[in-house]
Amino acid sequence: MEGDFEMEELRKSEEYVRGGIWSKLKRTASKVPFVADAVALYFCALDTKTPIHAKVTALSALAYFITPVDGVMDAVPLLGYGDDAGAIALALSALGKHITDEHRQKTEEWLSGAELKKAQTLSLRFFTLWKTPASLRFSLNR
Repeated sequence: MEGDFEMEELRKSEEYVRGGIWSKLKRTASKVPFVADAVALYFCALDTKTPIHAKVTALSALAYFITPVDGVMDAVPLLGYGDDAGAIALALSALGKHITDEHRQKTEEWLSGAELKKAQTLSLRFFTLWKTPASLRFSLNR
């Protein structure tokens, strides 16, 4: 009976993390240096070969990271992500052997895609800013 309860809690934690991790990572990618570590923890937590105790550790750290209210609010300059970094670092130190080359490869692939999307967004913004003054000049000259 106790095992069923633990598995249900693990499932709920996994759903919570799945529901919020990508948006949090995209919002914070340029603000925190531990994004790659958080993504690797995520892939480790979802891997069916990862032991349950390791999944719990990874999901707990990730849940703390994506929770909007935590020990130090993320909006606090310089300190805001310090507690999140600590949670991620602690999980990494505990799970080092469970984070595999496959998890790191998936992380690199995700980060490459995220960086590509970020570059495309910046290019679109630049094009819009560049084009707008020309449009205004054209309409003013009429």
